[in-house]
Amino acid sequence: MDEDEYDMVIETCSRHGQDDPQLWVTALSYFAEKEDDCKTQMEQVLRNIDQQQLLPPLLVVQTLANSRVCTLSVVKVRRIFFYLMSRFLSVMITVTVSVLVSLLSQ
Repeated sequence: MDEDEYDMVIETCSRHGQDDPQLWVTALSYFAEKEDDCKTQMEQVLRNIDQQQLLPPLLVVQTLANSRVCTLSVVKVRRIFFYLMSRFLSVMITVTVSVLVSLLSQ
């Protein structure tokens, strides 16, 4: 990935990401350190990380926050909020169902 062929990075992740999901995580770190405008590629990487649930949202934010060149504006605040809320609600529903099942089985 040293040759700055951004579209090739995305293409490689798209082609082999199903077999090796870590490629998307590596691409996130790669694009987070690029000083060039990689907004389009970064959005593709984030979309795939989100869809495949490869990283918890907090780790995505930390990866971007630790970048010297990438600002969190690349990740739309609204997208992060809804993603975090959907994960939170999913956990809450799972816990609630587990508690109800436990109570009903007593």
